[in-house]
Amino acid sequence: MRRWARALDRVDRPVTDESPGVPRYLEACAELPRLRGAFAVERAEAAVKREDRLAATRWMDRAVDALAQAGGQETLWHIRLEFVKGEVGRINESANARAQALAIVSRLHSTIHVSPLSSRFAGAEPEAPAMHTVLARAVIDALRQQVRPWGPDAQSVVDMLIRLVEEIPTGLADQDASEELANRLDQNWRLIARALGQLILQARPASLPYPALGLGLEVRHRRWSMMPWELAYRPDTDRLLSLDSVVGPLYRALSAKAVRSGEVSFVQLALNRLNYAKLLLDGELGPMTRRALAAYQKDHGLEPSGQLTIGLRSRLQSALTTEHKPLVVLVRQSPGRQLMSHRGHANTGVDLSRLYRRYGFEVEVVENPTLHGLSGVVRSLISGGRVPSLLHLSGGLRESNGTVAFSFLSGSGEEESYRGYSDDIPVSSMDGLLSTFPNDQVAPIVVLDVDRPRGTAETALHLLQRNAFAGELFSLGRCAAVLGTGLVGREGTQLYEHLVRSLADGSSLSEVITNVRRLGSAPGPRDDLDLGRVLSFVGIALFTNLPWLRLPRRRERGA
Repeated sequence: MRRWARALDRVDRPVTDESPGVPRYLEACAELPRLRGAFAVERAEAAVKREDRLAATRWMDRAVDALAQAGGQETLWHIRLEFVKGEVGRINESANARAQALAIVSRLHSTIHVSPLSSRFAGAEPEAPAMHTVLARAVIDALRQQVRPWGPDAQSVVDMLIRLVEEIPTGLADQDASEELANRLDQNWRLIARALGQLILQARPASLPYPALGLGLEVRHRRWSMMPWELAYRPDTDRLLSLDSVVGPLYRALSAKAVRSGEVSFVQLALNRLNYAKLLLDGELGPMTRRALAAYQKDHGLEPSGQLTIGLRSRLQSALTTEHKPLVVLVRQSPGRQLMSHRGHANTGVDLSRLYRRYGFEVEVVENPTLHGLSGVVRSLISGGRVPSLLHLSGGLRESNGTVAFSFLSGSGEEESYRGYSDDIPVSSMDGLLSTFPNDQVAPIVVLDVDRPRGTAETALHLLQRNAFAGELFSLGRCAAVLGTGLVGREGTQLYEHLVRSLADGSSLSEVITNVRRLGSAPGPRDDLDLGRVLSFVGIALFTNLPWLRLPRRRERGA
């Protein structure tokens, strides 16, 4: 009977409780509730696929009764039943939304997933209520008449954002997509900021988290990674979301699973470095990891529970000291080339190498590099036992073979190719460079420090390209974080002072970006809020699964 029913599903012929043979089958299974429950769960799943809410509800109720009658331990059918319940709830909610909202959700569902991540830690309960708002529900809620506080133009902006993802083909057209969005940011950035905020959050303050980890955005679609999510407005207050103290710092992560796995991998690495185990860095909190945790807890006067908590992770992080100052590899144009090209920090009075040294970093400067030359420097440092903690790339961005590449040269691409010294660095080459770092140490933090071009629209375009480059690099998994910054003029002294000082004083990555963003503006809307300053300070983007990560401290002498 069950095989026959599944065969009918494949030809789109629904099986009801009155279909031939079904009443007799159910009667034959009267004393076998687990079989009845399995059959009902399968029928409910089939109804969900057809979006048949009434049939799914009827079969779901039958499954609940049958599995309750069966008793005993939880089985796979109980788990599948819970999934059905969630899908029926989704169908019910969708059925109550406006037709316009349903049309947009159906277009978004297959291409975009932007969801706030839970603040749950592996082995520990969350510190605050977690957010589980997915994009589809946020859009449905946003398009209801009663929660559209920012006017009818919002619909056209949402449509424009969707079109950038769905209708513009890949390749060189990515540039067209980013140029269109950059121009719209220049024309009315607040409108897009409100649309982005509505896509992230529902307009109910009760659904917002408390500031702990902050708000982690899971962006799965490559083209949506370029979006300036950091500029999003909180819908119910019309404040910049990334500056809102209720929300906490906004960062981007691969997924909730990657956040949890990254935390466990870091703890495994710390236990290995502290000689408590030789664990495989698999991100799984298994029995060997728990035993090593318990041993560490016992040696430090803690209850040897083997459970991973926020406090224990912080303690392990503090124990990872180094013998040397943290090493920064600063890659840039030479000051002479910067002055000739009228771009770079030499034109704004910022001396990054001196700034890093003033705050206790060791600095290795690489000027006017080719990819081969940069790789040679990094390999030499690592082979000599000096593993960089930071890789700071200060340069420009430009199109290269249909994608965005980082560049440290000042001329046009055609001119440099003709002269034979053009060597742009695409994401794939950067990933190859990062693959040379040892696996038994914390992966480096990459700082993408992009020169500011002339004009606000072009600055917005560079921000989108920087975000796309950073998102793609981070997704390859060879760095602990990518920090997208730059795009500043004379005010750069203030930005880099706060950035380097925050990294040096032991602030977490989320605290670093919060310190920089606060320089951009007050959290409330203001008529004189300058887009250029917002792009430079509030637009700083953090891509990481480890928002709590801090640079290791130098071990004190005699310790």
